[in-house]
Amino acid sequence: MSAVLEDVLAKVKQLSVEERAKVREVLDKTAPEIEKPRNGDFQNDEGALKKERQRRLALSKKIMGKYAHLQTSSEDFARRKQEGIELEDKGWMSKE
Repeated sequence: MSAVLEDVLAKVKQLSVEERAKVREVLDKTAPEIEKPRNGDFQNDEGALKKERQRRLALSKKIMGKYAHLQTSSEDFARRKQEGIELEDKGWMSKE
């Protein structure tokens, strides 16, 4: 990231919520093609909040479906790890 951009970001972080909203308003007017953050403030817009929840739910379901075959629980990991340890121990014992 350029030094100028880092400086701008540091200054924006020091602004109040109202001042940041004004900056965002100016940016939206000058560069409307830039996508607004998805984790924005949805408190005043129930439709946007519902849409965001649906988008996240769909993404979660897509990911869960794609990786459904993977074992993810800590118990499964511990079991696989123990199996590996036992295999290593058997290898060492057979060499002695």
